[in-house]
Amino acid sequence: MKVKNANGKILGNFVSLLSGEIIAKAFGFLTTIYLARTLGPEAFGILGFVWAVYGFFSFISNPGLDMIATRELAAGQVGATQTVRTVVSLKTLLTAGALALFILFAQVFVEDSTTTKVMMLQSLNFLVGIITLDFLYHALQQMKHVAFRRALFGFLYLVLVLWLVSDRVDVALVPLAMFGAGMISLGPQALLYIGKLRFRFPSGPALSRATLLRTALPLGASSFMLVIYGMIDTILLGFMRTQGEVGLYTAAVKIALLVGVIPSLLHQTFFPSLSAVSRNKEWREVLGLYIIVLTLGGFAMGGTGLFAAREVMTIIYGARYLGGVMALQILFFNIIIKFLAVAFANPMIALKMEKQYLFIVTSGAVVNIIFNILLIPSFGIEGAAAATVLSEIAVLINALFILKKHVQFRVGKLILLSLLQTAASFAGGEVGVALGVGGIGSGLIFMSIFLILFLFFRQNYRELVSEIVRP
Repeated sequence: MKVKNANGKILGNFVSLLSGEIIAKAFGFLTTIYLARTLGPEAFGILGFVWAVYGFFSFISNPGLDMIATRELAAGQVGATQTVRTVVSLKTLLTAGALALFILFAQVFVEDSTTTKVMMLQSLNFLVGIITLDFLYHALQQMKHVAFRRALFGFLYLVLVLWLVSDRVDVALVPLAMFGAGMISLGPQALLYIGKLRFRFPSGPALSRATLLRTALPLGASSFMLVIYGMIDTILLGFMRTQGEVGLYTAAVKIALLVGVIPSLLHQTFFPSLSAVSRNKEWREVLGLYIIVLTLGGFAMGGTGLFAAREVMTIIYGARYLGGVMALQILFFNIIIKFLAVAFANPMIALKMEKQYLFIVTSGAVVNIIFNILLIPSFGIEGAAAATVLSEIAVLINALFILKKHVQFRVGKLILLSLLQTAASFAGGEVGVALGVGGIGSGLIFMSIFLILFLFFRQNYRELVSEIVRP
């Protein structure tokens, strides 16, 4: 495969995924804004806690099955139709266990009756994941079907929330809106597979449930650790601080997650190419491009957010949520680290280094738990945000050391060039602050200078594509 063709397909898939994700996240963010303003910090904090606990148990129903199925299908090692059947049946079994544990947690550990009720209704959403076929379309590099499903879900979720929720007493109806939107949005994807796609696939060797589960377990354990250092802060805040503080933190996290979807999309876009080709020159250039894109994206988005955080929080949620501004600024700094961590940790999945990846994310989870317990009692939501940064740094450091043992790469020039570019852009943003153009205006100045400098150094970055990863 020519690297130009690979890059073209990657770009096309990324555009499809990005467009769908932008639409879905736009609708989703409008839903978040409406819920935050309508419910207020306390009731919104209940939702934040429930969503975090739900995410914590979700890994049981899908412990890396989709990622492994995508990898094996992209490599042409298994039959598509057989793999779909295997994945769906295994998800069904695992979801039953996840659902039981989630309900047990709600009944045993949650004292607030409203929160318990919301959790019971949220449990319906476990069923949606069983019949999601995103993994198939990722492997086929037909990202438009994934993008359409996500966009449709976002639209339907917003419509249902606007219809059902008008006051804080309606907080329990939010999970029902999510469930309805999820089930309806799966319809076109399922019909396409049943009506057309499944007849086009050549038969191939079956991937058994035992093999799939055994292969996925290390990645599933990694997913569990990712959930811990991604959501344990909200869960601990729910037990250690007030619902209002959880609401402020959830509001800040939602903004950070909106930006944080970009590295996830980039990883999903590059993943088939990194899985399907051998470690030849083209593969090395694809990996080099991946690292450059993630590095520059992190500095650009994180730096812009640092300037704009206060005004963004006020415009989106209103004055009641100003208490979450500092936490949001810390989380925007974490965006920089997150992009870098994805750049160096996630390629291990494509390289079938699940055990090493598990160790990396476990280190992040352990650091996050320790510092959340230490910082939340004294510093509240700012302590939770700081613990997130420290855990992401732990992930990045371990990823760099471990990946270096298996892939020869040099990123000194890239880091130096991107830091120079970021420093100059940051200086421009500070000038904007001094001139009183506001946080958003200063963030736009930062981004404008960053893009101009990227164009100025674009030839340097082109050369780095083939220099970063070495034979």
